[in-house]
Amino acid sequence: MAKRVTKRTEAGQAIEDLIIEIVATFFLLRAEGMRIGVVSPSGEGYWSVLRLLKINGPQTVPQLARYRYVPRQSVQKLANEMLADGVIELVNNPAHKKSKTITPHT
Repeated sequence: MAKRVTKRTEAGQAIEDLIIEIVATFFLLRAEGMRIGVVSPSGEGYWSVLRLLKINGPQTVPQLARYRYVPRQSVQKLANEMLADGVIELVNNPAHKKSKTITPHT
């Protein structure tokens, strides 16, 4: 089957150029954040978890993983790093014996 070629409009090209610049800016900001120590080597996942805890309140690792559509193990790895950094704390979860609730460290 022949590939269909669509002529790109001027507006379409402008949007594509903007997206390329946004992505490049994201990577530059992330690299600078890692250099000055405000972004974890784990990347933006660290801040994503903190943001979710701030917005939605204390949650378990499985709850955070479901919300982010990522494997529980990846969130557990982040939680372990964040716990070691003193950014979060684990609180007993009355709804579950094993799965503790994560809360930002106060």
